[in-house]
Amino acid sequence: MLVRVVIFVLSTRSVLGIHYPDNGDGTYSNPVMPSGHWSDPSIVRVENSYYVVVSSIETTPQLQILHSTDLVNWDVVGSVLRHWPTLDPTTGAVLQRQQSWSPRLMHLNGKFRAMWHSSAAFLIAEAVTPQGPWTLLRHNLTQMSDPSPQWAATTFIDQPSGRTYIFAANWIQECDAAALNWVGARTVVADMRAVGVGLMENPSLHFRRGWYYWHESVNGTVTWGLSHDPNGGPKSSNKGALAVWRAKSILGPYEGPRHVVTSNVDFTCVNTGTVVLGPDNTTWYYVYDAC
Repeated sequence: MLVRVVIFVLSTRSVLGIHYPDNGDGTYSNPVMPSGHWSDPSIVRVENSYYVVVSSIETTPQLQILHSTDLVNWDVVGSVLRHWPTLDPTTGAVLQRQQSWSPRLMHLNGKFRAMWHSSAAFLIAEAVTPQGPWTLLRHNLTQMSDPSPQWAATTFIDQPSGRTYIFAANWIQECDAAALNWVGARTVVADMRAVGVGLMENPSLHFRRGWYYWHESVNGTVTWGLSHDPNGGPKSSNKGALAVWRAKSILGPYEGPRHVVTSNVDFTCVNTGTVVLGPDNTTWYYVYDAC
């Protein structure tokens, strides 16, 4: 039986004294990383290690990388960028002092890859190890700001077919094995206008026992809660949820959403959930941030 256990990665709720998530008896207490800039976590497991990349809205180094072996105790081991990059390697646009958000981390073709948005730019970087050095890559992945923004694009290798896909928001599209060029048409997998969905961001995709599970946060961010949302109203950040869709085919049709985690009294904004198989190789864990 698979059990999904919640882990808080970000909390803006004030914490008195020092908070130790590891209780020392095989249990832990959320949040596992309180009161810090650990937003939009994206997690990848490589052998027995877990790595997370987080957003850098106004801080450097940008896109810090964290490491853990138990999903509870974390250390910062590096960053994708030490400073703001100078130029976009694809367009040549000046990128200095621009915000970076919603990074996705993956292990592709034997290398670590980060994909993220930096204001109007979509960037990709690779490294042999999470500690770096990281190199910005030139790509031909067009229309990554249409509609704008895409809110975190991720690469996925389909196990049954061996094909490589990139997905973000509510669409998925086939690309080449290097994940730098499109080779297929874009397919919309969920209706962002549906009641209770609205904004979708920071997805993750898993293939398990013949099913594709598409996890994503809906109406979750504080900033989205400050703008008009036809589904939830101006305060939609209080109605955020981490939801899952599923399908028998990678291109759908997907059924759902089913809410896995919803906002509550303690945490009014749940956002950016990614799923990973735990150290026991049986339990699945949800890693997400909350305010």
